[in-house]
Amino acid sequence: MIAGYMRVIEIDKGFFLRIQDNLVGESPVLDRIFLAIARYTTFFFAAVLGCLVIYILVSRKAYLLKRLAVLAAAIAMPVSLAYFGRPLIGRPRPFLVLDFEPLLGYQGTVSFPSNHAAAAFAIAMAVYAYNRKAGAALLTAAAIASFARVYVGVHYPLDIIAGSFLGIVIVWAMLSLPKWLHKKNRARQGLW
Repeated sequence: MIAGYMRVIEIDKGFFLRIQDNLVGESPVLDRIFLAIARYTTFFFAAVLGCLVIYILVSRKAYLLKRLAVLAAAIAMPVSLAYFGRPLIGRPRPFLVLDFEPLLGYQGTVSFPSNHAAAAFAIAMAVYAYNRKAGAALLTAAAIASFARVYVGVHYPLDIIAGSFLGIVIVWAMLSLPKWLHKKNRARQGLW
């Protein structure tokens, strides 16, 4: 089991090094673009979340207002798990292990799972629950933003995969849970 874990870590490190060796520094324009994406997408996704909350509040549709609390918990849970789980797992950031200067600068000491990826994918998945086209666009934006974190040297690909998995699965499960419980309750009552 430990050998399998070490193999996964080596593959992850290999993907990271391929990105660093073959992309980073090859184009100053590309470097600046991914640096800006990595630096500012947190604000973008926070604004999207704010717009979603405003939309729900302004719509005054009872079913949406009830889902607001579930939505808040659904987004907070993967972000909290990623944030508080990182110190427990303790995987050092790539630039600390591989001894290089990341494009983004110092970003703390632990990286797994990516809190940025968890937040971006959680928000994108929440929007997807309300509007599939906008959600699909945001899932694409979350993937690009997450790749940017690898590009600038502050996350391994596996950090991003774990963070995105947390964001997508937890939001999907929490937003689906009320529907599932409602169906189960109706089935018990013989209404189904």
